Amino acid sequence: MKYLLTIILAAVLISCGTSKDGTAYAESAKVLDALVAAEAFQIESDVANPMVTSGLNALSNSGLLPAGSSAGRINLIGNSNFLRVEGNEVSAYLPYYGERRTGASFDNKSAIEFDGEPYSYTVSKDEAKNRYTIKFEITEKNETYSVILTLFPNLKSSIDINSSNRTSIRYDGRVEAIKVEK
Repeated sequence: MKYLLTIILAAVLISCGTSKDGTAYAESAKVLDALVAAEAFQIESDVANPMVTSGLNALSNSGLLPAGSSAGRINLIGNSNFLRVEGNEVSAYLPYYGERRTGASFDNKSAIEFDGEPYSYTVSKDEAKNRYTIKFEITEKNETYSVILTLFPNLKSSIDINSSNRTSIRYDGRVEAIKVEK
Protein backbone atom coordinates (compact mmCIF):
# COMPACT_ATOMS: atom_id res chain seq x y z
CA MET A 1 0.00 0.00 0.00
CA LYS A 2 2.87 2.39 0.84
CA TYR A 3 4.45 1.64 -2.51
CA LEU A 4 1.23 2.40 -4.40
CA LEU A 5 0.71 5.63 -2.45
CA THR A 6 4.28 6.74 -3.22
CA ILE A 7 3.81 6.10 -6.95
CA ILE A 8 0.52 8.01 -7.02
CA LEU A 9 2.04 10.95 -5.13
CA ALA A 10 5.05 11.02 -7.48
CA ALA A 11 2.76 10.93 -10.55
CA VAL A 12 0.68 13.80 -9.20
CA LEU A 13 3.75 15.92 -8.46
CA ILE A 14 5.24 15.29 -11.89
CA SER A 15 1.98 16.04 -13.71
CA CYS A 16 1.44 19.27 -11.74
CA GLY A 17 4.88 20.63 -12.54
CA THR A 18 5.29 23.22 -15.23
CA SER A 19 7.42 22.43 -18.20
CA LYS A 20 9.36 25.24 -19.79
CA ASP A 21 10.80 24.66 -23.20
CA GLY A 22 14.37 25.53 -22.31
CA THR A 23 15.42 25.69 -25.96
CA ALA A 24 12.81 28.29 -26.94
CA TYR A 25 13.56 30.33 -23.82
CA ALA A 26 17.31 30.28 -24.51
CA GLU A 27 16.77 31.25 -28.14
CA SER A 28 14.53 34.21 -27.31
CA ALA A 29 17.01 35.33 -24.63
CA LYS A 30 19.79 35.28 -27.26
CA VAL A 31 17.59 37.30 -29.64
CA LEU A 32 17.02 39.86 -26.89
CA ASP A 33 20.75 40.06 -26.15
CA ALA A 34 21.45 40.68 -29.86
CA LEU A 35 18.73 43.35 -30.18
CA VAL A 36 19.96 45.27 -27.13
CA ALA A 37 23.62 44.98 -28.16
CA ALA A 38 22.84 46.25 -31.67
CA GLU A 39 20.67 49.07 -30.25
CA ALA A 40 18.18 48.27 -33.01
CA PHE A 41 14.73 47.25 -31.81
CA GLN A 42 11.17 48.42 -31.59
CA ILE A 43 8.31 47.78 -29.22
CA GLU A 44 4.67 47.55 -30.16
CA SER A 45 2.35 47.73 -27.17
CA ASP A 46 -0.88 45.78 -26.68
CA VAL A 47 -2.04 47.41 -23.45
CA ALA A 48 -1.83 50.85 -21.83
CA ASN A 49 -2.03 51.04 -18.04
CA PRO A 50 -2.71 54.69 -17.12
CA MET A 51 -2.82 56.09 -13.62
CA VAL A 52 -6.47 55.79 -12.65
CA THR A 53 -7.96 59.18 -11.87
CA SER A 54 -11.52 60.43 -11.42
CA GLY A 55 -11.42 61.71 -15.01
CA LEU A 56 -10.51 58.29 -16.39
CA ASN A 57 -13.18 56.65 -14.24
CA ALA A 58 -15.75 59.06 -15.69
CA LEU A 59 -14.54 58.26 -19.21
CA SER A 60 -14.77 54.54 -18.49
CA ASN A 61 -18.28 54.89 -17.05
CA SER A 62 -19.41 56.77 -20.17
CA GLY A 63 -18.48 53.79 -22.37
CA LEU A 64 -16.01 55.73 -24.52
CA LEU A 65 -13.02 53.41 -23.96
CA PRO A 66 -12.23 50.67 -26.50
CA ALA A 67 -13.93 47.28 -26.12
CA GLY A 68 -12.44 45.14 -23.37
CA SER A 69 -10.93 48.15 -21.61
CA SER A 70 -11.26 49.63 -18.14
CA ALA A 71 -9.96 52.84 -16.55
CA GLY A 72 -6.72 51.11 -15.53
CA ARG A 73 -6.16 48.82 -18.52
CA ILE A 74 -6.79 49.97 -22.08
CA ASN A 75 -6.62 47.62 -25.05
CA LEU A 76 -4.32 48.98 -27.79
CA ILE A 77 -4.62 46.08 -30.25
CA GLY A 78 -5.37 47.60 -33.62
CA ASN A 79 -4.02 51.04 -32.63
CA SER A 80 -0.83 52.19 -34.26
CA ASN A 81 1.94 52.64 -31.69
CA PHE A 82 5.68 52.13 -31.33
CA LEU A 83 8.81 52.93 -29.41
CA ARG A 84 11.93 52.51 -31.52
CA VAL A 85 15.61 52.52 -30.54
CA GLU A 86 18.07 52.92 -33.44
CA GLY A 87 21.63 53.55 -32.35
CA ASN A 88 21.64 56.75 -30.32
CA GLU A 89 18.20 57.87 -31.55
CA VAL A 90 14.89 57.07 -29.85
CA SER A 91 11.44 57.74 -31.31
CA ALA A 92 7.94 56.96 -30.12
CA TYR A 93 4.29 57.37 -30.88
CA LEU A 94 2.19 56.03 -28.00
CA PRO A 95 -1.51 56.80 -27.53
CA TYR A 96 -1.97 58.58 -24.23
CA TYR A 97 -4.77 58.04 -21.73
CA GLY A 98 -4.60 60.20 -18.66
CA GLU A 99 -4.67 63.78 -17.52
CA ARG A 100 -2.54 66.74 -18.43
CA ARG A 101 -1.21 68.81 -15.58
CA THR A 102 -1.46 72.56 -15.12
CA GLY A 103 1.13 74.48 -17.05
CA ALA A 104 1.16 72.08 -19.97
CA SER A 105 1.63 73.43 -23.45
CA PHE A 106 -1.49 73.92 -25.52
CA ASP A 107 -0.51 71.87 -28.53
CA ASN A 108 -3.14 69.46 -29.79
CA LYS A 109 -1.04 66.30 -29.48
CA SER A 110 -2.96 63.67 -27.62
CA ALA A 111 -0.28 60.99 -27.95
CA ILE A 112 3.16 60.76 -26.41
CA GLU A 113 5.50 61.58 -29.27
CA PHE A 114 9.23 62.13 -29.30
CA ASP A 115 12.10 61.71 -31.72
CA GLY A 116 15.74 62.44 -31.08
CA GLU A 117 18.78 61.70 -29.01
CA PRO A 118 17.98 61.02 -25.35
CA TYR A 119 20.19 62.09 -22.48
CA SER A 120 21.21 59.97 -19.50
CA TYR A 121 20.67 56.76 -21.51
CA THR A 122 21.68 53.70 -19.46
CA VAL A 123 21.35 49.96 -20.05
CA SER A 124 21.65 47.40 -17.27
CA LYS A 125 21.10 43.65 -17.26
CA ASP A 126 19.77 41.64 -14.34
CA GLU A 127 21.74 38.44 -14.85
CA ALA A 128 19.64 36.45 -12.37
CA LYS A 129 16.39 37.23 -14.20
CA ASN A 130 18.04 37.65 -17.61
CA ARG A 131 16.20 40.91 -18.28
CA TYR A 132 17.29 44.38 -19.36
CA THR A 133 16.38 47.76 -17.92
CA ILE A 134 16.95 50.76 -20.16
CA LYS A 135 16.47 54.24 -18.70
CA PHE A 136 16.58 57.56 -20.49
CA GLU A 137 15.17 61.04 -20.55
CA ILE A 138 14.17 62.95 -23.64
CA THR A 139 12.65 66.39 -24.23
CA GLU A 140 10.19 67.17 -26.99
CA LYS A 141 9.19 70.83 -27.27
CA ASN A 142 8.02 71.86 -23.76
CA GLU A 143 7.70 68.37 -22.30
CA THR A 144 10.29 66.09 -20.71
CA TYR A 145 9.78 62.34 -20.56
CA SER A 146 11.51 60.00 -18.14
CA VAL A 147 11.31 56.50 -19.66
CA ILE A 148 12.10 53.08 -18.18
CA LEU A 149 12.03 50.13 -20.59
CA THR A 150 12.07 46.63 -19.14
CA LEU A 151 12.79 43.92 -21.70
CA PHE A 152 12.16 40.33 -20.64
CA PRO A 153 13.82 37.20 -22.09
CA ASN A 154 10.49 36.00 -23.56
CA LEU A 155 10.58 39.22 -25.67
CA LYS A 156 7.78 40.88 -23.67
CA SER A 157 8.29 44.50 -22.67
CA SER A 158 7.12 47.14 -20.26
CA ILE A 159 7.45 50.89 -20.87
CA ASP A 160 6.99 53.22 -17.88
CA ILE A 161 6.70 56.90 -18.78
CA ASN A 162 6.69 59.83 -16.39
CA SER A 163 6.10 63.20 -17.97
CA SER A 164 6.60 66.75 -16.82
CA ASN A 165 3.10 67.62 -18.06
CA ARG A 166 0.99 64.44 -17.75
CA THR A 167 0.12 61.71 -15.28
CA SER A 168 2.27 58.59 -15.55
CA ILE A 169 1.42 55.60 -17.74
CA ARG A 170 2.78 52.11 -18.47
CA TYR A 171 2.60 50.17 -21.73
CA ASP A 172 2.95 46.39 -22.07
CA GLY A 173 3.91 44.80 -25.37
CA ARG A 174 6.55 42.92 -27.32
CA VAL A 175 10.07 43.77 -28.42
CA GLU A 176 11.23 42.83 -31.91
CA ALA A 177 13.72 43.69 -34.60
CA ILE A 178 12.97 46.92 -36.45
CA LYS A 179 10.57 46.38 -39.32
CA VAL A 180 11.82 47.81 -42.58
CA GLU A 181 8.99 49.48 -44.45
CA LYS A 182 8.94 48.99 -48.20
